[in-house]
Amino acid sequence: MSSKERAIDIVRDLAIYNEEFSLDVSHGLMRLAADHRPHGPLIKQKIFEYEEKKPEPFYMDNRTRVGLYIGKSEMGKLHHEGKKLKARQGYVRSEVNAFSVKTSDQAVTVGSYVEDMTDFLKACAKDEDSVLVKFGDKALDKAEKMLGPVFVKSRPIGGHGVVLKLNKFRHWRGLSPSDYFLWGEKDSGVVWRGQPTGTHVNRSLSWDDNVRLNFVKRYSKNHDVGFSKLGPQGVRVCEPYVKGFTAKKEQLKSKYIVSLEGNDVATNLKWVLASNSVPIMPRPTFESWLLESQLIPYVHYVPLSDDLDDLDEVYEWCLNNDDHCRQIAENGKRYMRMFLDEENEKEIFRMIYSEYKKIVGLEHDKSVA
Repeated sequence: MSSKERAIDIVRDLAIYNEEFSLDVSHGLMRLAADHRPHGPLIKQKIFEYEEKKPEPFYMDNRTRVGLYIGKSEMGKLHHEGKKLKARQGYVRSEVNAFSVKTSDQAVTVGSYVEDMTDFLKACAKDEDSVLVKFGDKALDKAEKMLGPVFVKSRPIGGHGVVLKLNKFRHWRGLSPSDYFLWGEKDSGVVWRGQPTGTHVNRSLSWDDNVRLNFVKRYSKNHDVGFSKLGPQGVRVCEPYVKGFTAKKEQLKSKYIVSLEGNDVATNLKWVLASNSVPIMPRPTFESWLLESQLIPYVHYVPLSDDLDDLDEVYEWCLNNDDHCRQIAENGKRYMRMFLDEENEKEIFRMIYSEYKKIVGLEHDKSVA
């Protein structure tokens, strides 16, 4: 055994010895060992264990998060007060509807929206309490904003709607602030896979304006960038850029993973932030329960221009700033820990509903159902 290998063993064993005294010290020592032996199975196992146990303060306290989720919802207060909400017989997709636990069986299932909304109200409200909700990806239109506070999955940043953790099966399952691979095990490539979404929801756009299509046209030859499949929104013009499905585990072999908005928020952003990889993305224009508006360039992600025309320059910066990028990956994992404490999430649900009741006057008018 070489002197270098012996030194790595010593650092690894010191980390294990210090576990009962300081997880921070053990984590730092094991990270040092991983820098020189990134494929060591015991080193890797221990780092993941430390990161699961390591207590860290959340990026934002609950009151701050609740204020951000409520947003501009007070704007519709005068139009809502004193009105009784009656759940629609049936359900109209992509429109504002009244929703209650009592009548939830009348709602047409859209993803996991109905189940998620029912769980939220069961935790916070009475079965007969009705709230306004709009399921799907479309933002509230001008008339809908005036109905009162409406629960939504996402909204334009700075826009209207009370954001909830909706469609969780698609956006929030299987997340943890960890990874299959350590930073030193990953290759230095950049990867993106997704479907050609984004034009379907906004009918005013043509395919010439589609962000994802223009991106893969520009970069598919020189980078591992392409559509996983055409999907329900894809058209023939997208076919030449289909590279096939690449599993999340395979994408996580790369240090740099591109994240692009489609119909609204970027679906892959949550699991990329929770990993040891770095998101490369333009400034977000939509926000969801993740609070994309609070992500900071060069702290939580490496920014692309809004036109997505500088990937090569951004990628070169990443290659020349490996330590900074590694820290960005660490920051992302810490940010994601806020959303993975289930008991704390339920407390935020209750706080949101309490604020909602104040806005619509339910706390003072018991006849409003």
